[in-house]
Amino acid sequence: MIVTQLHQTEADESIRQLQINDLLVAWGTAPRTLIVGDLGTDPDDEITRQLFEAGLVDAGRLVDGSAATWPAEGPAEQHDYILRTPDLAVSVVRVLALVASDHLAVQVRGGSIGVIQSGASNE
Repeated sequence: MIVTQLHQTEADESIRQLQINDLLVAWGTAPRTLIVGDLGTDPDDEITRQLFEAGLVDAGRLVDGSAATWPAEGPAEQHDYILRTPDLAVSVVRVLALVASDHLAVQVRGGSIGVIQSGASNE
């Protein structure tokens, strides 16, 4: 699992691009990986698209209703993500109405992440 918060200011997009580059290198396409945190971007932004194009899947797509997490009081944008590699199955994802931050929390229930089996077993 990798937890991060990207630079918040869109005017400094070059800083965020460097952070995305470093994040992709740190992940290195390792299987069974979650990348979670405040990316400060919408799913359609170029920064976020780079993560999807690298093979990560947005677990927020499973949210029943809106995946918006920011601002906490009246969320209108998805800034917080649980990204997963395709070999991890996620069955339940929720955005929690907690105002302990300026963002809402995103939750994957314990035990709801399982490895998707493919090919022959090594047992």
